[in-house]
Amino acid sequence: MQPPIPRLPDGRRLPTSFTPTDAAELITALANAYGLTCTIYGPTTIEDHLAPTRAGHRRELTGDEWARIRRTTAWQALLRTANSAAGRAAAQHAAAAIRQAGLECANCRTPLTAPPDETYGYCARCLGTIGLVKLQQRPCALTGTNAPHDFTDSPTCHACGMPAPQPRALPATERSNVTPLRRPNPAA
Repeated sequence: MQPPIPRLPDGRRLPTSFTPTDAAELITALANAYGLTCTIYGPTTIEDHLAPTRAGHRRELTGDEWARIRRTTAWQALLRTANSAAGRAAAQHAAAAIRQAGLECANCRTPLTAPPDETYGYCARCLGTIGLVKLQQRPCALTGTNAPHDFTDSPTCHACGMPAPQPRALPATERSNVTPLRRPNPAA
């Protein structure tokens, strides 16, 4: 039994031959085109768990079988559970994306309008109170939770543009306390 063919937002109808698989492919194509994230549970979710046919082929649900699956309490519970888990995960990933895009201060969540390479992920008030050395030691606000700045072969962090720490020259009083390393004599 085929579900009723819905009207699209502009009033057009989908073809009467449109299947749940066609719908999943359309949703996936639209999501990919617009940078949206979605997880689709449909007939293939069930088919992935069906025993193969006697000939060893993947079994595909008929329209009537899919209609029976959709009416079960187990299927409805799967949708509720998936939506709940996805909501929790989405909140965590959305917060990380906001931080990595430099939309809010990593310290106080003040909205930021300048690009990350100008703010380093912090508002002017927090940036002024932290100081450059402490900023360099803190995790990079734009690469993710607890990820350090990446100064590899660069004078700045690859993600946020933070200036790399400068090598510190030892004052003369400290240099006199340093014992130079002596290489062992290979001839000895």
